[in-house]
Amino acid sequence: MMVLYGMMGVGVPTSLVAQDCWMIAPGRTKIGFKVKHLVLFTVEGKFKRIKGCIDSHGPDIDVAGSEAVISVDSIYTGNKNRDEHLLSEDFFHVEESPEIKFVSRSFEETSPGEYLIRGGLTMRGVTRLISLKGKAGKQVLMKNDKIRMPLAVTGTLNRFDYGLKWDGVDAAGQALVGDEVELDLQLMLIKNPTTLAHLNRRHAGHTHVGM
Repeated sequence: MMVLYGMMGVGVPTSLVAQDCWMIAPGRTKIGFKVKHLVLFTVEGKFKRIKGCIDSHGPDIDVAGSEAVISVDSIYTGNKNRDEHLLSEDFFHVEESPEIKFVSRSFEETSPGEYLIRGGLTMRGVTRLISLKGKAGKQVLMKNDKIRMPLAVTGTLNRFDYGLKWDGVDAAGQALVGDEVELDLQLMLIKNPTTLAHLNRRHAGHTHVGM
């Protein structure tokens, strides 16, 4: 698979390329976000449950597709009352929209190992196009022939674009919650391409480790 191997300098003949999936490893992944609170403070949170993969169909990453689904009810900000408010109709309305979904449309390599990722993000029944920045780390071939690779993804969105329009203010008239949300996704991708694992086990650029 030359989509992601190619950027690490590992050449694999096109005839051996197969459609494979880099699965998101939930236990090694962080889906984080930040939003301003009372202008001066920043609230950080995360979602604890995600599933998805990045498919590779050929030698160019721009023909790869990805899909990820986040369980909204796994939100955690360290404050139970705030989490319950975020799950309510004021924000995510989890009873009607239990998932956040991202489906990529393109991966564009902007520099070695760095990508501009475009796709549709759906929250609360609203889908908007969004652009994200991705940076891939070193691939590691493990003893069980699986390949592990980190992918950091960052971006911003306006919550009002997705119907999360609660706009409470304090006694001074300041917004309690900011409009812009910063995204910080630290994904660990796991792949199990048996043929490629054996081919590349001999490559000096790979390190063998256990799970």
